[in-house]
Amino acid sequence: MPSSETTASTGSICPMAGRGFELVGLYPAAMSPCSVCRLDELATRLAAEEAREASAAARSDADGAARLLAAVVDRVGGTVNVRLTPLDSPRGLWLSLRHRLPNGLAVLVDGRHVAAEPEAVAAALRA
Repeated sequence: MPSSETTASTGSICPMAGRGFELVGLYPAAMSPCSVCRLDELATRLAAEEAREASAAARSDADGAARLLAAVVDRVGGTVNVRLTPLDSPRGLWLSLRHRLPNGLAVLVDGRHVAAEPEAVAAALRA
């Protein structure tokens, strides 16, 4: 499953220009990140996918990604570039090994691992 960049406030797919972060985690198999075009559609699509077939780990990471993204946008404001990278993709595996990412949802800002907490991500984006 390829990774994708989305802009949280506008919902458009965009290059990772400017400030942004990457969410590496397990996501439901049928949830292609590039199919999520708008932030307000994310929770709806995730709930529908979870109801069908997602594992507990995938549900946890997807829920965490949606909550984290909403909280970061509230704190940072404006446009935030986000890349959803499935852990089971080639890029996700490489990032996991390179950064020694923990189990569960992991956040990278400017190529550095930060805590998967809204304040930590917002602070790293502002730095």
